[in-house]
Amino acid sequence: MTKECWLICYDITAPRRLRSVAKLMTQHGARVQKSVFECWLHDRERSGLQVKVEALLKQGDSVRYYRLCKDCRQASHDHGGTAVQEITQYYIA
Repeated sequence: MTKECWLICYDITAPRRLRSVAKLMTQHGARVQKSVFECWLHDRERSGLQVKVEALLKQGDSVRYYRLCKDCRQASHDHGGTAVQEITQYYIA
């Protein structure tokens, strides 16, 4: 099972919920902008995160999940010093 890179963006209308979602996101990935995170997740981790985030949402809030394939990450451009992070997976036999 390999981890995939996900770009997760959100717009939360209430400050308390915004902080709750941000706190949850910092446990799973790297903040690249105020409401944008890059997360390396297994499918089960992503599904679990979605369930937790959706439990916090109210009407008017939104969250988007974008899977970034290797080609997409290589084609991305950064202006400001926050390049897409890469991970190396190791397997112990």
